[in-house]
Amino acid sequence: MLSRRHLRIKVLQAIYAYHQSDIHNLESARKQLLASIERLYDLAIYQISFLLEIVSLARTLIDEGRKKHLPTPEDLYPNLRFVENALILKIENNRSFLKLADRLKISWGNYPETIRRLLTAIKESPAYAAYMATPAGSFKTDKDFIINILENFVVPDEGVQALLEEKNIFWANDARHQTFKITSDKLFSENPEDLPDREIFIKLYREAGSPADGLEIHVEEDSFYPENDYHIAAGLAKRILNEFKASWDEFSPLPPLFKPGFDEEDSDEIFVNRLFQKTILRDNEISGLIIDKITNWDPERLAVMDMLLLKMAVVELTEFPSIPVKVTLNEYIDLAKAYSTPKSGQFVNGVLDKVVASLNEQGKITKSGRGLIE
Repeated sequence: MLSRRHLRIKVLQAIYAYHQSDIHNLESARKQLLASIERLYDLAIYQISFLLEIVSLARTLIDEGRKKHLPTPEDLYPNLRFVENALILKIENNRSFLKLADRLKISWGNYPETIRRLLTAIKESPAYAAYMATPAGSFKTDKDFIINILENFVVPDEGVQALLEEKNIFWANDARHQTFKITSDKLFSENPEDLPDREIFIKLYREAGSPADGLEIHVEEDSFYPENDYHIAAGLAKRILNEFKASWDEFSPLPPLFKPGFDEEDSDEIFVNRLFQKTILRDNEISGLIIDKITNWDPERLAVMDMLLLKMAVVELTEFPSIPVKVTLNEYIDLAKAYSTPKSGQFVNGVLDKVVASLNEQGKITKSGRGLIE
């Protein structure tokens, strides 16, 4: 259910953490990676659950209106379009969802203000007015509206994010903030791994005039990981909602975390495990291949993220016959643009072009089926 890009991001984070750790236990790191991906599903369930809580409040307000001493016609005969949304009703009765929510012990009872504030914002939106004016009957219309609410009201809301952080639903790699004291001896040390993304800090240091007493830089996690777990889970929540069908009943299972492939080799779980393990196990071999293709560049000054992305790309090129070469190249160039230095996309593109040419000459790239080289 997670996109391959999000799986690559999680593998990238796990490999980075592995190399930064003092303990290099491959099997333990692999299990931690899978656990971090599984927790994304939990976070998606939380986000969907919050949608249900908003609708639940809307029903409560309707009931209260009917019980007023002097109810208005609108109180007595309210528009039930929102509270009887077909997708919401299916989620509320889905046994797989209820089982997961029960396991997570989800409760929003202590956060009425946030729920009420979001319901008010939704009701005041043009999208809500348009939806309430349409006749009931279209499951697609109901689904599209709820996904719109998720994307434009629930996920972007800082209050919701704060609630999930309070419940420890954010994981360490999302909430981390660091302060670096940048000095010349640290920046230009012989070990480039002493400082992640050193190239970025060198630029900042020089732009500040290379102060003799150093430069203090506060770094938030987003500067390293543009898409944190919260936003990756939001994409997963949307995919889960999209999978619901009008024909589903209460026993219909929720879609699995890992999408199965056409065969075992093409499954997402195999993809994650192999990409992670092979990138680490083949580290020395792939490093040599990459360094041979770098001209006019000191390998020791190569940005850490650039090197990790290049290594992952080589593994994907040589270990996954069903993934087209162009797909791999485009994915890692895009990841380099998002996760490394401003010029990393161009740099990774140039190096990978040379790597692909070399691997083709050696017959080390073999694609088959849907992944035939064009």
